Amino acid sequence: MLQQIIDKDREKIELYFSGRGLADKDVMSQSDPQCYIYLKQGQDGQEKLIGKTEVKDNNLNPDWKTSVVLDFIFEINQFLRIVVMDHDGEKVENDDIIGSLNTTIGTIMGSKNQIYIGQLTHNNKKTGRLIIKADKRKEIGENNEIICWQWYATKVKNMDGWFGVSDPFLRFLKWHQNSDWLLVHETEFIKNNENPTWKPFQIPHDKLHDENPQQPFKIELWDNQTNGKHQFIGSIEVTIEQIIFKEIHQFIVKTPKGEFGGNLGVKFIENKNFDLQMMDKPSFIDYLKGGDQINLIIAIDFTGSNGEPSSPSSLHYNNPNNLNQYQNALKQVAEILLNYDYDKKVPLYGFGGVPSLPNFTKNSFSFKWEQI
Repeated sequence: MLQQIIDKDREKIELYFSGRGLADKDVMSQSDPQCYIYLKQGQDGQEKLIGKTEVKDNNLNPDWKTSVVLDFIFEINQFLRIVVMDHDGEKVENDDIIGSLNTTIGTIMGSKNQIYIGQLTHNNKKTGRLIIKADKRKEIGENNEIICWQWYATKVKNMDGWFGVSDPFLRFLKWHQNSDWLLVHETEFIKNNENPTWKPFQIPHDKLHDENPQQPFKIELWDNQTNGKHQFIGSIEVTIEQIIFKEIHQFIVKTPKGEFGGNLGVKFIENKNFDLQMMDKPSFIDYLKGGDQINLIIAIDFTGSNGEPSSPSSLHYNNPNNLNQYQNALKQVAEILLNYDYDKKVPLYGFGGVPSLPNFTKNSFSFKWEQI
């Protein structure tokens, strides 16, 4: 029963994945990368596949739209292994490994702006970089209604010259921090159509903004290319407040040069009531997103009641084969807390001991090796 209560109260996070400079495994084209995400809860846990992204055709710098949602458990190490594969057909055994890396949820959440950049390797060779971005995720119904809508466009700018018409698709991006955008949804592309209507889809509103309906999200209009080098047409920035509360449903897309790129429109399939004033109390994840860190300071008890280091009964026993109880406790606590400290520097103090300089008992002293 207690475990059920604990599990219910866990905060959830959502992980998004991008690759940069991936190794090319294909001879006649570029790799078609796909991410496999494995999780192990604690040192003694069993590794499990918790998700995989979609395949990105002919793309060495993919931004995968498929995310992974999991519980954030502060007090244990949650080990992640991510494997990036080159997809070569329906049979998994035909896929080639591009690279893999190991990290922890704590490392990701403790990274600045919750953006972790890791090195992919395979056979001891560097094979590209993996970018993992973490975002807070709320349960549906927990002040987190689902938006059901359908987007369409008219007069989409032709990017294919005289003998073709654009194959448009949309990307939806959430503002993530530090001038960065996070891809949260991508529509299908519609071939040769300057007036496309994309399939309806559902999206929780917290995937578009953080507790604030006035926070802009971005919609990008792209022209699909079979070689993976899609052409950017233009974008808009809009808010949930504008769309739902002010009922603004028509938008003009501007190209990077400020030219007309097309009209965007939205219609709702179903919509629930939203509360502009509905705000949650900040959680630990919110403080991390705000830039807070945990600074670890350690003090060790050297009073005589702990016994001599040469005695196996002492908490300070100098065991040549294993860590003593103090060392074990320090290691287990520090492994968790240091994830949330950017510089990883830990001031170390002692009390109730006799440092070599000065050579008498002190109630508090710094661990400076020249004085111990």
